Amino acid sequence: MSKTNLTLEIEKKLKEKYKKTGERYAFEVPFKDGICDFVTAKTNTSNNKLPFIICYQIKVSFSDLKSENGHNFFGDENYYVIPEELLEEIILKKENWRFEGKGIIIYKNERF
Repeated sequence: MSKTNLTLEIEKKLKEKYKKTGERYAFEVPFKDGICDFVTAKTNTSNNKLPFIICYQIKVSFSDLKSENGHNFFGDENYYVIPEELLEEIILKKENWRFEGKGIIIYKNERF
């Protein structure tokens, strides 16, 4: 399945953001039970032997969010990255969407 222009735009902005930090990052990271869209790793200040992993799943449409695919989180912190329009759609549909302990990062006007 090919990626949408919006997905590619969000990926580009994530890369730009983390490229400047010195943290390690990668796209399409395979884990035992699935693939995570974007993952960062930095030194864990509480345990220098293991990195602190942050996972990001990019969802750009309501159908993508509702699908069973791509909800693979394996990090110390986990986030959905969604465009503002998708958040508005969730609210308009009065969808009782549970992000179950995951953070939400809103993408709007080429910014997070």
